[in-house]
Order: sequence, then structure tokens, then C-alpha cells
Amino acid sequence: MSQRDDRSEGMQEHQEDPEFHTRASERMKERWQDPEFHAFMTEFMRQEMQKRWQDPEFRARISEASREEMKELWQDPEYRAHMSVHLKEQWQDQEYRAYMSEVISREMKERWQDPEFRARISEASREELKKRWQDPDFRAHMREIMSREMKERWQDPEFRARMREVKGEETRQRWQDGDLREAVAALWQDPEFRARISEQSKEQWQNPEYRARMYEVMSREMKERWQDPDFRAHMVQRMRERWQGEELREALAELWQDPEFRQRMSEMKSQQMRERWQDPEAREQMMQVLQDRWKDPERVERVSRSMQGTRQRPNTSGYVGVSWDKPTGLWKAYITCKRKWHFLGRYPTAAEAAKAYNQKAIELFGEDAKLNDVEEIESRGAEDHFG
Repeated sequence: MSQRDDRSEGMQEHQEDPEFHTRASERMKERWQDPEFHAFMTEFMRQEMQKRWQDPEFRARISEASREEMKELWQDPEYRAHMSVHLKEQWQDQEYRAYMSEVISREMKERWQDPEFRARISEASREELKKRWQDPDFRAHMREIMSREMKERWQDPEFRARMREVKGEETRQRWQDGDLREAVAALWQDPEFRARISEQSKEQWQNPEYRARMYEVMSREMKERWQDPDFRAHMVQRMRERWQGEELREALAELWQDPEFRQRMSEMKSQQMRERWQDPEAREQMMQVLQDRWKDPERVERVSRSMQGTRQRPNTSGYVGVSWDKPTGLWKAYITCKRKWHFLGRYPTAAEAAKAYNQKAIELFGEDAKLNDVEEIESRGAEDHFG
């Protein structure tokens, strides 16, 4: 028997001796207090582990042993509580969090390349989420987290554009399914379903924050889509076609007979206009529209005539702005401008009163003034008119 074999047998005998283990452990604790020995052993074990870690079988064996050991340890409530406190304390260290995040991220990227691992993790995540989703508190907590995170991310224009594009593409792909379209159409035929959706919409609309958010979303989306000439042409044509049918006009007329509906629409329109007026771009756009309308000669003439009071009731003089003043026995002249009534005096003949009206109309409305023709009509006095 060689000397090496003798040493091996002696070592086995020592390992079976409990006293030997105790002495060896005490000796190692004493030596571990030495910083140089501690550093040397740490470096030695690190290098040794790096060499052995290259062996896939060794990694698999260590991982399996670690999992089994962790399962056994995790059954102990005291151990779980201790590890929870320990991990919380460690997680307070920013350097530790950064290091662990990097390690986990790198390891996850490497493992995520394996399709089987991805499938296993996805399935496990779905099952776990299904179980936890049964808890109302968990659902409320998750909705709050997702809502808060979505609000923060929605501030990014690029994220909004990307989400709209993804959602639009997904909707278009799903809508290609004929069964889905038929199912939606069949569902919408159910009066109870329509009534339930209508009631839910009304309840949501009572929330001012929801209304403001929906106004913003629809306005932004419509502005973007309105830039497309094809979309504009399509919408105009669609509205014209719908307006040709009597159903839409009759429905609107019936709705408009309801005083509450008119009041609600008026308030909603006023609120919408006030909100839009706060936007400098909207104000500038509305002013531009008004300026463009004012450049239309026909519109200017129509407004000018309406401002002059062309819809006055018929009078005995035959002239606009002239009527008989019975108490004085004279003809009085008057004119209306910007809803303000101007008295121009009393005259012995209707023609003289009409001339006074013409002079004031030219002063107020300029070239667009509507004048009385007094040259071809013979002047008539009060006696002639009533004689």
C-alpha cells in the first residue's frame, strides 16, 4: 500500500471522527479571522468555482441541489421570516439593488433565448395571475398601478403614437374575422345589451374628468385624421348621404323638441367652446374662420341687410324706416343698427322721411346700405294719404 493510500485511509478515519470535525471547524474559524487568509481563500474559491462552472453537468447538479435545499429550508416559517427581513434590509442599499438588477437582467436575457424556458415561464405566469386575480383587493391594486403607470407613460407623444398604431393594427386584424363581426352585430341586436351599454355610458359621462379626457382624446384623434383628404371626403359624403334620409332628420327634430335635451346640448356646447377658447391654437383657428367668412361678399351683404332691419313689418308709407305718427300727423323716420334703434325725426311727407333714412343708412353702412327709391315716387302729404 502506498503512502498516498495510507493518507487517504487516515483522512477517512478522521472524517468519521466527530471530534476531528469540531477541531477542524474551530481551526478554520481562527484562521478565517486573518484578513490575508480570508482574502486568499475567497479568491481561491472564486477561481475554482469559475473553472468548475464551465462544466454544464456541474452547473445542473449545483442548481438542482440548491433548489432542493431551498425547498426544504423554505418550509420553515422562521427561515422565511428571517430571509424576508434580511432581503428587505439588503434591498435598501442602492448599490446592491443596482448590482442585483444587472445580474438578474443579464441572466434573464440569456435564459430567455431558450423557447422552452419562455413557454414555461409564460404558462406559470398565467396560472399564477389567474389564481391571484380571484382576489378583489389584488385586482383593485393592479388596476390602480396600471392606471397610474399608463397616465405617466401617456405623457410621451411617441408612446401615444406607438400605442395608437399598435391598437389600430390589432383592431384591423381582428376585424377581418367574419365570425367576430357577426358576433358583434348579433350582440348589438339585443335591446338589453344596448340599454346596459347606454346606461354605463351615461354614468361615465357624469364624471367631469372622464368627459374632459374623452374630449381631449377625440379632439386629438380627429385633428390627426382630419389631415387626410380621403378621410375628410369620406366623412362629408357620409354625412350628405345620411342627411338625404328622412330618418336622421326626423330623429333630430324629435330630439330637439325635448327642452332638457336642448338645455343639455346648449350647456355642453358652451362648455366645449370655453374649453377650446383656452387653447391659443384653437382661438387663432376660430378667428381665421370668422375672417374667411367675412371676406364672402354675399355673406357681408346678407348680414348688412339683416343689421338694417330688412324684416320690418309693412308700414303705410311704402318706404323702409318710415311710418305714420298719428299723434303728430307727421311721418317719422328711424333706422336700426347693431340692434340699436335710432330716431331720425318727423317730416311732413313720407319722401322727406325716406331721404333722411337714406342719409343715415349711408352714414352707418356705407356702400352696402339698402336705400329707399324716392325719385320715381311722387311725394305725398298726410292729407293726400288719408284724404
